[in-house]
Amino acid sequence: MTKVLLVNPPQTYFKQSLGLSVYFPIGLLSIAAMIKHVCDVKILDCLVTDFAIKKTGNLIIYGTPLEKIRTMIENVNPDIVGVTVPFSAQSGNAEVIGKLCRQINPRIVVVFGGPDPSVRYRYFLEKSSCDFCVVGEGEKTFLELVRHFDSKSSVDNIEGLAYKTPHGIRYKPRQFIENLDDLPLPAYELISFQDYFKNPYLYISRSLIHKKSISIITSRGCPYGCVFCSIKLHMGQRSRYHSPDYVIEHLRLLLERYGISSFHFEDDNLSLNEQRFEQILDKIIESDLKIEWDTPNGVRADTLDLNLLKKMKKSGCKHLVIAIE
Repeated sequence: MTKVLLVNPPQTYFKQSLGLSVYFPIGLLSIAAMIKHVCDVKILDCLVTDFAIKKTGNLIIYGTPLEKIRTMIENVNPDIVGVTVPFSAQSGNAEVIGKLCRQINPRIVVVFGGPDPSVRYRYFLEKSSCDFCVVGEGEKTFLELVRHFDSKSSVDNIEGLAYKTPHGIRYKPRQFIENLDDLPLPAYELISFQDYFKNPYLYISRSLIHKKSISIITSRGCPYGCVFCSIKLHMGQRSRYHSPDYVIEHLRLLLERYGISSFHFEDDNLSLNEQRFEQILDKIIESDLKIEWDTPNGVRADTLDLNLLKKMKKSGCKHLVIAIE
């Protein structure tokens, strides 16, 4: 069976910056949930595994030391290594992982995914630090790539996959997933929740309710074109949603199985569909889930009214970030 290792790399910050916040790797967990039935998949989160802090000049590197990453990759002996790259400022750490895989075993297929490779896939492929870039939503694309590895078939028909050929870079766009409820819940069983709970940086600069908490995303895409935001480039400008019932099932799983009652709704526009949002609030209240939550990504002021705000408070909202644009 194909072995897949999904990696969340270390992160580097200038001393003057706000600093590190550790997140649950929701993107990798979603990919893992999609592929776990067709391969042997493991997750290496360098922000919790053998966590260390290294200071070099004006830089601080947070995460698993490089030699320990090397040992872990050697021990897993993966066929495919998928590396998430959330921001351009952290892309160097992903490239280090890619080069390390090349040194350990040149036959390892290195795949970059996440917001940054979705926008800058040509840059990464031309630097040859990876074999493929997953552009946009990765669940279906990565699943097809794993199946390709098993069957040794051509990747030419895999949509959402960018790669280098003798004739240049090839990329065929994939349609966005319309019904998000078709996706399985993240593969939480592949990580140790205690590793995150004991990390002192868990959502520390992201939220006022950071202890023993987790991010949850109930929608994708945003119709607006704010100049400071790249979401339209990798998740599109058409909003797509999980149903209120799916959201409640997700919350209940985390609450009852893993004992988490504090949530960060990380949607890029959580309250855009006001009717759906109100249905979620009503179901939280009716189910008596006894949770607390906030919106680190912010909500638009023009989607709120007094009735909605009262329901938000009653459902457990503790902190709102209001977008000023």
